[in-house]
Amino acid sequence: MSLSPDQLARFLDVGYLTIPLELPESVHDDVFASAQAAYAASGEGEGFEARIGRIADGGLLASCPALHQLLEAPALDGALASVLGERYYRHNHAFVHRASRVDQDYHKDSHLPWSMRGAVRSHRPQWVMTFYYPQETTVELGATRVLPGTQYWNVDHEIEGFEQGEDRLGLSDPAPQDEAREAADARLAARPGELDPSIASVPLEVPKGSLLLVNFDLFHRGARRLISGDRFMVKFWYCRMLEPRSAGAIPVNSEDARRLPAIGAVASWLTGQPRVRTNPPDEDSEAGRVASAYAAHDPVRICQDLLSECEAVRRPAMYGATTLGEDALEPALEATSATHWGVRKSSAFVLGELAIDTAAARDALARLTSSDARADVRSTATVALGRIGRAGIATGDLAALERFVDLIAPLTDSSREPDVPKRPLPGNPVRQNAALALLSLATEALEAGVDGGRLAPLAALARAMAGRETDRYARATAEELIRRIGISAG
Repeated sequence: MSLSPDQLARFLDVGYLTIPLELPESVHDDVFASAQAAYAASGEGEGFEARIGRIADGGLLASCPALHQLLEAPALDGALASVLGERYYRHNHAFVHRASRVDQDYHKDSHLPWSMRGAVRSHRPQWVMTFYYPQETTVELGATRVLPGTQYWNVDHEIEGFEQGEDRLGLSDPAPQDEAREAADARLAARPGELDPSIASVPLEVPKGSLLLVNFDLFHRGARRLISGDRFMVKFWYCRMLEPRSAGAIPVNSEDARRLPAIGAVASWLTGQPRVRTNPPDEDSEAGRVASAYAAHDPVRICQDLLSECEAVRRPAMYGATTLGEDALEPALEATSATHWGVRKSSAFVLGELAIDTAAARDALARLTSSDARADVRSTATVALGRIGRAGIATGDLAALERFVDLIAPLTDSSREPDVPKRPLPGNPVRQNAALALLSLATEALEAGVDGGRLAPLAALARAMAGRETDRYARATAEELIRRIGISAG
């Protein structure tokens, strides 16, 4: 049930793909009825945690048990394994959205649940989402709207006072209170042009029981319902746990030539095949700058721009630097000591994507995780440590397991990384990403046949994490780590 090369090519281009399901119609009816009941039982007067206990995370599956049949569908497993590799992890966050009479604005989901910033968005498929619609969905019923291909392009978020994890269009022009419907329609119709004038919004009008695989970083929004009746969309998150294995080539095609350089780099990373190089049009736009950074093998220019305090200049350079190999290593290391926090964050991301394991890279990232004042810098460095360690194990350096567990384990300690104040749920992005990094290291080690004795210290750490964690997502990841190591030992 794996995706075909053409399906993968389509997904890498537009950022979403319909996955055919073979489930009885009664499953979709059961999910729909359960979602209605869960919302009916979740009063607005309830506290946040009690309310989401019915419509999100593990509570969602308890409210809608028929969803287990969706999650176990072979077509879904095949699609996820094609994009994320085997042994992917279903993140503990899930949510059933109900269309309302209010429009959302276009956004990319936050890196971690409930608008928490977690790290830098990778163009490589490290995370994906699924959108499932248990009923026929039309524009009148509030079809989700997406901006195809926008997973490779973004807007600035290093803005004083802006702490949300979502990246949003319209930050400079928020919706006014009591906005007239006609004015809202005009504002939302113009929004895609803020990113690029060529982008057209697409409503996901789909038959009952449709499932879509969606790039985690695709701009999308919930649209208002125009008629009576409920429209539900169930969202699940999934994470990559293994480095890509060699595979057949993926065709590099695009509806927009400016995406071709990014698609070529991602397809090469996914398959191990030589990179297909293209010459994009030269233009001063987000799309043009990203294309040029990927297409032009110009280490000097890219590494200069990596040090820029201007996010719109640095962002494309950051992605271009991930393709430069050792040419980008020293500049990225230098940038970890920059005075601007955004430069430090970007450089940590580049080190993780390069995945070149050197003492200098480990030291630089460890320094950021231990002493940087910005949580999103510490969190990005944590992710980078996990990716370098995972890559090392995948290429046969089994000692990387102990090296990187030793670096990441202290980041799970709440006395070092306390819960972030004024959050809807207790939690910390560094602890969440540390747990995911440890799970990835363990999964890659299990794939490499590392014996149980070497995994015993990690299992003990995971048990301690599961027992003390106040962050429900870090705790769930620790429990999955215990399960995976336990299955191997058994």
